[in-house]
Amino acid sequence: MTDEPSPTSDPPDEQDYRELIRESNLVLRTGNLMLGAGTSSLRVRTAMLRVSRALGIEHMQATISFTNIVVTTHQRTLFRTLVGEVTTPGVNADRIRAIQKFARGLPARADATDVTAQLDRIEARPPVHPAWMVTLAVGLACISVGFLGGGGWRELLAVFVAAMASYSLHRQLLARKLNLFGSVVLSTLTASLVYLAVSWFSHGMVLESTPRMVAGFIAASIFLVPGFPLFTGSLDLARLDLQAGIGRLTYAALVMLSIGIGAWVVASVAGLVPTPPPPVVLDPVWLWTLRVLASFGAVFGWAIMFNSPWPEAVWSGMIAIVGSMVRLLLLEAGTLEHVATFVGALVMGVLCHAVGRWFGLTRLIMLVPVMLVMIPGSPALQALLHFNSGDLFSALGSGIFVVLQVIAMVCGLVASMMVLDPAWAFTRRDSAILKR
Repeated sequence: MTDEPSPTSDPPDEQDYRELIRESNLVLRTGNLMLGAGTSSLRVRTAMLRVSRALGIEHMQATISFTNIVVTTHQRTLFRTLVGEVTTPGVNADRIRAIQKFARGLPARADATDVTAQLDRIEARPPVHPAWMVTLAVGLACISVGFLGGGGWRELLAVFVAAMASYSLHRQLLARKLNLFGSVVLSTLTASLVYLAVSWFSHGMVLESTPRMVAGFIAASIFLVPGFPLFTGSLDLARLDLQAGIGRLTYAALVMLSIGIGAWVVASVAGLVPTPPPPVVLDPVWLWTLRVLASFGAVFGWAIMFNSPWPEAVWSGMIAIVGSMVRLLLLEAGTLEHVATFVGALVMGVLCHAVGRWFGLTRLIMLVPVMLVMIPGSPALQALLHFNSGDLFSALGSGIFVVLQVIAMVCGLVASMMVLDPAWAFTRRDSAILKR
């Protein structure tokens, strides 16, 4: 059952039309800002509902996809339908946090002028972190993934340089509005070529395809893996928001394909053969210490890349340590990979919910970075490289591993949301969602 616009005997006048037009535009603008920041359709709809109720709109209906919003607002006997479009999908965790805080803090009756001013301030907010810091954070995240994937110190040095060079180029290409998939291909080519050049130099002007070399080659472009659309799309599907969920997952798949194309080209020329690297041989105390640091570094770096505020970025890294260690300990005990991943994702989801409630942080912008420490980006790229080399059996094995890992991660995340968030566990009326 949904709220219906209440009929009235008083005919609307021209001022009523003007007010509805202005208020409807503000509702759509709120949705566009949230959708463009990369959040799930549930959060987009909830923010729009809060704004519409505060502006006195009696009823609002919205259809939300990955790049479009169609919203209809009702006021007495009047209604208005608007269409919004997001031309360049992106991720801006600080904007998600700001709009959620703004929408939850609205009074029972808000003035349209005040709402406009607040949205103007949110849209004009500069990035939380300077570009040089984000570039360093991306390098930190990639070398952390490289270590967890079995890379040696020479490979990690090459990963650090290549990831920063590639990310800097990627920012410039997106700023110039180059086609997104073309930007991903060029950025992957840059990461791969710079990685091989630095590796060649650090190995004494010799370049040889070794398992550790391939591990670093994959880690150099791992920052391009579309983690936010992958997880928010999965959350949309869990709530049967099929239009938004399928769109996000299709976008994620196309980005992964673009990364694969760039990696294919360089791997073919360099003759790289994807093989699993041998275990890192270190004293157990040092090994686990470095694993802890790498888990924190990977997630903290991604959080900074997503423009997360400092508290969320630091807590994301701390939560990732716990979830990652739980997963690694289960693997050491002989647990199946996907089972260990499910448990790790469940632990991370529960901790994000608890920390967000205790410290007043935004849960969603912590959830995605912490999950990325377990995302099977390296096996996915390995599957593409196996296809490129004609090893279809190995490619199929890597592909099945990736699918099981992703399903386990999503199931663990959704399970934590359904246990701790009634909006995910039940199909709620709009009025019930807004009371949360």
